[in-house]
Amino acid sequence: MARRAAALVRPRVDSPMETRVRLLIVLSGLPEPLTNVTVKDADGGWIGMVDLAYAAYKIAIEYHGDVHRTTPRRWRADVAKAELLGRLGWRVIILTADDVYGRPSRTLARLQQALVDAGHPAVPPDLDPAWRPHFSRGDQPAEPGHGRVVS
Repeated sequence: MARRAAALVRPRVDSPMETRVRLLIVLSGLPEPLTNVTVKDADGGWIGMVDLAYAAYKIAIEYHGDVHRTTPRRWRADVAKAELLGRLGWRVIILTADDVYGRPSRTLARLQQALVDAGHPAVPPDLDPAWRPHFSRGDQPAEPGHGRVVS
């Protein structure tokens, strides 16, 4: 078990919750996102750093803990960064503790759909249930119509 855990460690991770989000993703069988990715505009100007990303598909996953909500300067910076990323064609998925602990299956469905929408070739049609023992307490499953859409 220790070897498996050690194999899941990644450098450049800023918070335990970013790690929990990444582990939820990896244990579900979705492709592993990169950690703390710097995003620049077309001229090389710094836009910001995103917690997790599928950079080639312009999908950013941001974990927002309470400090993002309770610190006005941080909140304004988060809003500005999300807007800039959106203008550059990025899809920004913002997650909170409720998304990780209260509704992980819905969160995984959102991420799975974002990858499908972006044309990622390695999205499994069915998620691996290996994440459930670690995250499913109190899980509120995805509502009908909020899961994966395949065309």
